[in-house]
Amino acid sequence: MVACSTSVHAAVDCYGGRADIALAPTLRCPLLGLFGNDDQSPSPDDVAAMAKALEANGKSFDFHSYDDAGHAFFSVDRPSYRLDAAKDGWRQIWAFFGTHLKEA
Repeated sequence: MVACSTSVHAAVDCYGGRADIALAPTLRCPLLGLFGNDDQSPSPDDVAAMAKALEANGKSFDFHSYDDAGHAFFSVDRPSYRLDAAKDGWRQIWAFFGTHLKEA
């Protein structure tokens, strides 16, 4: 939501369950999305709908979804933590910011 209302150079959505796809036309920067396929908020269908809305509005985005990962798979202090998904997610984040923030 911040990337739709504030000028930033890049944004990362880590399993954001309450994303309003009606905001897709107002996205102001490239977006990286990291999701768990076992999550229900957002569900895989919700993620697909977000991707479709962003694509329809010509927005730059890169979504990654992880099997055997649910909501909060990045949270090391929760039972939902998934080491492999989190490690790859961090690789994606650093590469994404490295690409989109080097000119910022």
